[in-house]
Amino acid sequence: THFPGRIEKLTVSFKGERVKEGQVLAYVYAPELIRAQEELLEAQKVQESQPALFRSALDKLQNWKLSEAQVQRVLNAKKPIKKFPIRADVNGYVLEKNVHQGDYLGQGDKLYTIADLSKVWLMFDVHESDLSWVNQGDLVHFTLEALPGEQFKGSISQVDPVIDPQTRVAGARVEVPNPQGRLRPEMLARGTLRATLDEKGEALVIPESAVLWTGERSVVYVKSKASQGSYAMREVRLGTSLNPGFVVQEGLRSGEEIVVHGTFSVDAAAQLAGKPSMMNPKHNHRPNRPEHVPRRVERTKGHAAKASSEKARAALKPLLHAYLALKDALVKDDTAGALIHADKLSRVLGKIKAKPMPPSWQQHSNKLKSVGEKA
Repeated sequence: THFPGRIEKLTVSFKGERVKEGQVLAYVYAPELIRAQEELLEAQKVQESQPALFRSALDKLQNWKLSEAQVQRVLNAKKPIKKFPIRADVNGYVLEKNVHQGDYLGQGDKLYTIADLSKVWLMFDVHESDLSWVNQGDLVHFTLEALPGEQFKGSISQVDPVIDPQTRVAGARVEVPNPQGRLRPEMLARGTLRATLDEKGEALVIPESAVLWTGERSVVYVKSKASQGSYAMREVRLGTSLNPGFVVQEGLRSGEEIVVHGTFSVDAAAQLAGKPSMMNPKHNHRPNRPEHVPRRVERTKGHAAKASSEKARAALKPLLHAYLALKDALVKDDTAGALIHADKLSRVLGKIKAKPMPPSWQQHSNKLKSVGEKA
């Protein structure tokens, strides 16, 4: 509204109604507007002698967004319009209805929200790690849960220049025509786009499941050529995330075989064996057996160590599952899930006793505790 008044009649009463530009939405009784029309009629009488007064009264009505036709109607009828019509200034659908008949309105109050849905925007969430792939003008193919089996497409018209600090995503806007009105506000869409990897020559790519992260370090397990069935930890420097995969900048050569599934189990076995692992990159050297120790005593110790190792493995199984669940949630940027699994990791960690574990367990335990506390 451009002037205060009372709603005498509403002609559009429901959300979802289709309205046309110029259609009357409501009739308003506005005392100030009536006085302004009366001032115009009085100024019309002295228009020839005082044209400035007439011009001022005319400008006042035009500032209240009266059209020339409406003003001329008042001048021709020689009487003010008592119930003034409020007309739609766009074609579209009523998304919100904010008033009822008899309500009093102030200047600038909103009666309806009307949207022209002949063209719609799709707002896609782009994760921070994927922003380097998304540019203005890129073609996006998308599907809608409400219209299964159908594919649509549109070009990105804008990518937000800032990232949401809570969700760590930026919005990408895609504009598409919607002449039949099949695309409706608040529908859920999922989009994909093709992007070219900006690498000279070929790029070495590995799956996400092959990588273990610890702080700033990323490690993989590479199959040893010297010993059949054994694997050695190796640090790698990762490049662009391809979702699901990573470009490897340093640390691997084409043709080398790596562990893709069960990487954490291989790492856990390396930790128990005292070999370099994700949590302990330095080798734990064990002292050589003194020559004077009887073989029988050595065999007894070996059985005890094996039994202790089996108990340690059994104790680590729940911790392994909790750790993998936390890792998967972090990879998927699932903040809520990560917090739940971090709490579970801390609880499982508190139940593990130090007795069946190797001497290095306390060091690893403290690091894992700090992960849960930070989360």
